Amino acid sequence: QARDILPPETAKFLNESSNDLAYNNLRKSIIHSMLSAENAGVAHFSLQMRLDEPFPDEENRIRKTAAFLRKLILAPLEKPFKLDLQIRFPFQYPQSKEWDRAIDICNMADSKRIGLSLQLHSGDFDDAPPSPREIVTNILPHLHAVEFHYAPHLGESLFEDELAEWADLLKANNFDGLVVFCPHLNPDDDILQHCLSLQPCADFFQEV
Repeated sequence: QARDILPPETAKFLNESSNDLAYNNLRKSIIHSMLSAENAGVAHFSLQMRLDEPFPDEENRIRKTAAFLRKLILAPLEKPFKLDLQIRFPFQYPQSKEWDRAIDICNMADSKRIGLSLQLHSGDFDDAPPSPREIVTNILPHLHAVEFHYAPHLGESLFEDELAEWADLLKANNFDGLVVFCPHLNPDDDILQHCLSLQPCADFFQEV
């Protein structure tokens, strides 16, 4: 998986630019990054499109983003790949339109290779989180990846009962995408040791 192949600060460009040459240059730059990542076996690419921001013309932004994604899936990679919009849970703020917009874009793009990458931030829940089924009911048809984000140095961790519930749900829905563990580590943390410690977590999803 390669995340953030479009820098978030550049996402505004897609909404504000009317310069076709600059727009095409951005597309070529992203495709170049995808081709480079393919050498490392990457088959999933995701973009942060800043869908939480206010749009002056929402319908046009959704249409333009869908068209942009459809051009990106024409990238001449040798192996099949998927392209995902990143969405977050919990939402950045209660009235967020990020998910609705992301679903509309997927529907308009109308390709099984264009979907969603769900980023779960367990440390941001004030109370007990909703069940996995409650979270993903509206996005399951478009779901390509589930990412578990947490910060061990802040005391955040992954809980076996929650992972088991996620694994059961994904298996029951024949999920064939990615499950990704995303610990937010400090530069001096032992990355290898932390990866090894995640093996019991990964075991829940071996058959997903």
